[in-house]
Order: sequence, then C-alpha cells, then structure tokens
Amino acid sequence: MKSFLEMAKGEILKILEKEKLLDKQVKVTTKVLTPKEAIGNPDRDDFPLLKGKERMIQAETLGAIGHAFSDHIGRLSGTIKSVLSLVPENNFHRAAQVGTINAICRALSLENKTIHCKDKEPGLCSKELILYLTERYPNVKKIIMIGLQPAMAEAISKKYELKILDLDRDNIGKKRFSTIIMDGEKDLDEVLKDDYDLALVTGSAVVNNSIDDIARRIPKGKILYFGVTISGVAALLKLPRYCPLSH
Repeated sequence: MKSFLEMAKGEILKILEKEKLLDKQVKVTTKVLTPKEAIGNPDRDDFPLLKGKERMIQAETLGAIGHAFSDHIGRLSGTIKSVLSLVPENNFHRAAQVGTINAICRALSLENKTIHCKDKEPGLCSKELILYLTERYPNVKKIIMIGLQPAMAEAISKKYELKILDLDRDNIGKKRFSTIIMDGEKDLDEVLKDDYDLALVTGSAVVNNSIDDIARRIPKGKILYFGVTISGVAALLKLPRYCPLSH
C-alpha cells in the first residue's frame, strides 16, 4: 500500500502535468528558517522550535511558500520534478518534498494555509481548538495527543481527559498537564487499546515517516491532524486538519 506522502506526490504530479508545469525549469529552493523567522516571539518558551528540537523548512516555488517541520536540516534546490521524484532517504528529504507540495498547493489555490503562525497566534490557536472541538466533536471526552504541542495540550487538559505520546526523549516520562508523556513508538499500541474518543495527531508525522503506521491503527472518524506541515497532503488526500491561524 502506498504511503500518504507517495499518494500526495502522485496527486500533485498529475495536477502539475495537466497544468503543463512539470517540464518547466521552475526552481525549488529549500531554506531552513531560524526559530524567530518561523515562530516569532510567542507567549511561551516550550515550543519545540524554540527549544532547538525541530527546525522549519521553507520551500519556495511558483511564487509561493510552504513550511514543514523537520528534525533533520539541509538545503536542496532543483526543478519541481526532480525534488518530488527524489527517493526520500531521511526526514530532511521528506520535509523538502512536503514543503514543496505545500508551496505548490498554495500556488494553485488548493490550500491557502501553508505558512506557520507567529508571535501570539500559537497561543490563540490553542484557545480556538477547544471551541473547534466543542463544535465539531461534541461527544468527545477522552483525547490522545500524538506529538506534543504544549499550548494545545495545556488547553485540552483543562476540559478533557488527555494522554500524550511523543518521540522526544527529553519529554518521555515527564509529567506535563497532569499526565505522564509516553513513548510515541513503544507505547502507541498499548495506549490505543484503551478507550478514547479522538486522536489529535501532529502533521509532522508525515515527515518523520510515522503517519502511515499511526493511521492504520486509528479509525478514520477518530483522527484529526494538526499543524502546518501536513497542509498540502491533507488538502490532496482530504484528511481532516486543524490549523486555523496559519497563513
């Protein structure tokens, strides 16, 4: 079975071929943003970007920008076709392709929120999340967050029963927001055996190559992706996504 990234690349390549853009020498330049460039000056200092755990990859093509989180950085340039045809060997390659897909989707008006929010917006996003969940998922009481987003987790913990899974070794085993953060690899099966109503999954899972395994284990109606990274993939594959304050 094809991965989410492979399916998204297949969809965007068909669109580009139809628009006669594949063979044009359109350059894709991938830039690594500093934390300040990516997130500005938010109200709290525990976001992964500010801790240096992740960096933001910025892809530019067709006059548009697409962002993607990655823990593996680098630089890459080439035509759209060459970047998307690359066999991804690491998280940076996947982030470059995801960022490129996001930029293309923005350029072709398939998705208009492909740039990360900044300054006070990440905090506002977490407050809006509760309203969003109340309206869209009124019967939800138990939530699993896969990929710690501290502002969201704190807001969720005040209203819902929350469990958190993460891949960051510095987070695993620590108590945050009245729950012990569990290992996103080792503890995933065990946590999903428990009763839960909704899994809130970081879109960065499409870059770290865990999204397909996660999606196989969670019913479609119980999963909601969040964040800017998965913007283009979500638009192309019609996946539910929450990221209201991205640009």
